Amino acid sequence: MAPDTLFANSPVGGGPILRSIRQRALTIWAVLAAIGLLPTLLDFTSGYQAFGLGLWLPGGGFLAAGAPGWFVLCMGLFALSLVLWLLVGGFIFPVLAWLLPALLAAWSIDNPPSLAASISVPVISLAMLAGYLYHGRHQRKAKQVRAQALNKYLSEVPFITPEKSHELGEELDDKELGSLRYILNLAMQPIDQFNGFVKIDQFREAAWRYQLVAINYALAALQISRTPAFSGYLHKAQRRAIEKMKDRRVWHYWRVENALGNFRFNADPVKKDNIMYSGWWALALGAYERATDDLRYSTPDALTLKEGPKRYFRYDFPRIVEVVSQQFDRSRLSLFPCEPNWVFAICNLFGMTGALVFDKVHGTRHGLDRLEKFNHIIETEFTMAEGRTATIMSSRSGIILAGGGPFAYLGNIWLLNMTSPRLAQVYWALAKYMLNEEFGDDMAAWTPSGPGMLDAGNYTKNGVFFWITLMQSAKEMGDLAIYEFARQRYEEMGTDWKDGALHHLGSVMAQCFSHIARFATPGCWYRMAHGEVPASIRRGPRLESVPYPDVMVAAADNDGSTLSMTLCSSADTGESHVLHFSRLQGETPYVLLDEHDNVIAATTADIDGKAHIDTPVNGRCQLRLAVRT
Repeated sequence: MAPDTLFANSPVGGGPILRSIRQRALTIWAVLAAIGLLPTLLDFTSGYQAFGLGLWLPGGGFLAAGAPGWFVLCMGLFALSLVLWLLVGGFIFPVLAWLLPALLAAWSIDNPPSLAASISVPVISLAMLAGYLYHGRHQRKAKQVRAQALNKYLSEVPFITPEKSHELGEELDDKELGSLRYILNLAMQPIDQFNGFVKIDQFREAAWRYQLVAINYALAALQISRTPAFSGYLHKAQRRAIEKMKDRRVWHYWRVENALGNFRFNADPVKKDNIMYSGWWALALGAYERATDDLRYSTPDALTLKEGPKRYFRYDFPRIVEVVSQQFDRSRLSLFPCEPNWVFAICNLFGMTGALVFDKVHGTRHGLDRLEKFNHIIETEFTMAEGRTATIMSSRSGIILAGGGPFAYLGNIWLLNMTSPRLAQVYWALAKYMLNEEFGDDMAAWTPSGPGMLDAGNYTKNGVFFWITLMQSAKEMGDLAIYEFARQRYEEMGTDWKDGALHHLGSVMAQCFSHIARFATPGCWYRMAHGEVPASIRRGPRLESVPYPDVMVAAADNDGSTLSMTLCSSADTGESHVLHFSRLQGETPYVLLDEHDNVIAATTADIDGKAHIDTPVNGRCQLRLAVRT
């Protein structure tokens, strides 16, 4: 039964699994530290004593040997290794940054450490640990007070049951057509070319994989929300983006990350612990199937990845969803890593939503059977009731990187609305609460800051993602006033027309994510996983193709028998263009009507329900294809 009002079921100090992971990591450290103390207690040689004390903390052997400068250097290198661990999943870096100084100290020390020096290492280590634990306990009371205030606020916000029925948006305006052309220029180039894409690295958020799936998400939202009765260049562009994900340059980064972080040398990017590829791709594939009814990627081996002349990783959409689902089952957290060890909530949301959309299309229960546990983990382990979200969690140590403030909630809302509408509404309510708390009642005062300044798609600080995630969340949650405000502020940051394509400020990923919001209708993504598209749209007449780029489609819909469409041409010369149609009644005469119901052309469908008409398209034309009466 749906709740009447919102509530958060999130613990203040982290969920039970997170606490358990931290306790396990602390126990491992305590055992190693105890072992490391034995050489000193048993009066072993100086080298063994230095190595043992080096197990207490990085550079501990040098500290005991009376070389504090080397100790400080080792601690600095260890801090750098943690950064590398996060950036490329290289667990080997902190391991080496801890063990190598211990070995070097053991090799270089000549005299046994003094008793005072030996005692200093455990004392400093235990003092640092005690300070960390005390700080956590000291903060908890304030967090509890904060959590109570937020839950009181939530209890006064009504829960709104999402609408499952199909919602068709307005026809694309000229700016939206320009934004669409920007995406099409990226997607329609030959499969092995990536002109116009950000080219920095393939490990982090600037990687091609994120730009490609963002193209798919934006075009699928457009397809299902604005042009459900058109295929043509929209289908082709989505397929191109999917095919580009098979390019070895897109996924072969995993051989390096898998080796550095998991100490495995398998390059298969789907098999284990890489949901930043498999999960994001799963939703792109599901959105394509849902928007187009094209199931070609669900045929066996349709998504085979080629590493070399004789080495293939054979996948298809069902197999990807199956492998992702199995990893949900095997993970204690249910969520599983992107980079080795690092569990990102948002990546797992892409994986689960991909499974849910697959279920909707194929009548399976890969996502549905795991959804209750998944939602529970998201709320109790990755959502902090005092107003923070655990963006990233270490599955080995329990370290979390938690965001605070409104931006921390905004990026996940459109995905959460597919997995848990209640939690999506909680996040949206908290984001608005914190925006009001930080800036007051006047939206005009809203300003990007902190994490909201970073454009993850090219690592620059330009502030665009604050407005883009606000656009996405507001559009999905149906808060159109905030959506329009955020859209205007984003566009004010800079736009540029180039050869009919409208470019906005920001990376390729940022721009495509803004167009996900721009093209969608409220609740689009909830309906992608749980809603219904009228059978008439799926079976009725379809505009099969137009001569792109001379003609673009601003709207295409049908009522089961009549096709309504808005076509746009950049030229007003009266030039004729061939329009192709499909899914017509076989061997039936049709007429093409203008907006005043004047007949401007006629044709007869062949036995397969296909036909074409050669007709002028001047500027923006509203046309209908109907059975001749």
